[in-house]
Amino acid sequence: MNVATPGKDAPNLDKTAPKRALFSSPSAVAHNKTNISTPTTTDKHNTRESKNLMDNRHMQLADNEQMGDVCKQLRFIFIEKAHASEDAVNDMRKQMTEMQTRQKAELEMLTRQREEMHTRQMAEMKMLKTIIEQQWTIIEQQQTILRKLQQTINNLMQAVKRMMLQ
Repeated sequence: MNVATPGKDAPNLDKTAPKRALFSSPSAVAHNKTNISTPTTTDKHNTRESKNLMDNRHMQLADNEQMGDVCKQLRFIFIEKAHASEDAVNDMRKQMTEMQTRQKAELEMLTRQREEMHTRQMAEMKMLKTIIEQQWTIIEQQQTILRKLQQTINNLMQAVKRMMLQ
């Protein structure tokens, strides 16, 4: 195949693409059809150029492999980081759930303790009320006894006065 390099008017934008002739000369076409076995200077040039193209292709493939490896590494890193961040989020969720569970348990325990303390205080207050009522009953009984004693003393004093007057 006869390949011609593009001129200044037709720049080759794709450096990796094989170079194609924009036009073929009739002698080159005739030469390719008739003299296949004898290399000419254009064939040597084409061979050198195709070798350069092959070298470029191999370098490009090697670059692509390296880029593929880099992409794989980056993908692995990002996936691992994503998994790591997912694991971290899951760990945080577990910790939050555990903390909420502990807080609920502590709140329930404190509520029970306060209820028990309130119940005890109410029982103590009832006992104190009962004791105070009993003490007031005793005091009232003592006052009644004291009144009776006072009455008795008054009665005795009047009896003594009457006896002395007689």
